[in-house]
Amino acid sequence: MTRILLVDDARLVLELERSFLKRSGCDLATATSGEEALEKARSLLPDLILLDADLPGMDGVQCCKSIKADPALAKTPVVFVLSPLDEGRCAEAGADGFVPKPVTRNRLLETVRRFVHLAERESDRAVVSLRVECSRGGREHTGYARDLAADGLFLKTREKLRVGERVGLAFSLPTAGTPAIRAVGEVVRVVEEDQGPHQPAGAGIRFREISARNRLEITRYLREHAGETP
Repeated sequence: MTRILLVDDARLVLELERSFLKRSGCDLATATSGEEALEKARSLLPDLILLDADLPGMDGVQCCKSIKADPALAKTPVVFVLSPLDEGRCAEAGADGFVPKPVTRNRLLETVRRFVHLAERESDRAVVSLRVECSRGGREHTGYARDLAADGLFLKTREKLRVGERVGLAFSLPTAGTPAIRAVGEVVRVVEEDQGPHQPAGAGIRFREISARNRLEITRYLREHAGETP
């Protein structure tokens, strides 16, 4: 999976970048200082780094120089998020690209696509909070769906799930009169730790066995509620 490291000392900017990239299918990590960014870059070896030019302590320019000087990271693309006035000094530091402020979704995605593949989801999704009864290997446990699509859901659970594992799912949509949804899903993504409200710990699960009727019920719900916050 493509991994992108987002670096900015402003939490609101990090959350904005997350929201723009949330459909990208990428693993998103964050840092709020140059020192933390360098440490995470060395441990995570991201495919792309989005770097704020103005950071406390080690600023973005020095951080970029340190990244480019590290043999393990030298080829990692570094894209600065900056004021156009900063382009000159950032280019000298080894920047591979720029996203001008104020950041917009189109500007960010257009630049990111130059360096990494984005498997952007096109299907409607709804942010939900649904109790999900899960079963695997003869064991049962309870989790909660964070978001829902016609082809799957994101499950928050304390159980350790593995990519490729099959999980039985049972849940009810928050709409009166709809039947219980039952499906068998496959774990396609695991997020080990909370990384902010847009990417909590849990597992992305794709429906592999689901009746046409149940899929239709989910699709109807999404048409009415996609994009809403519960």
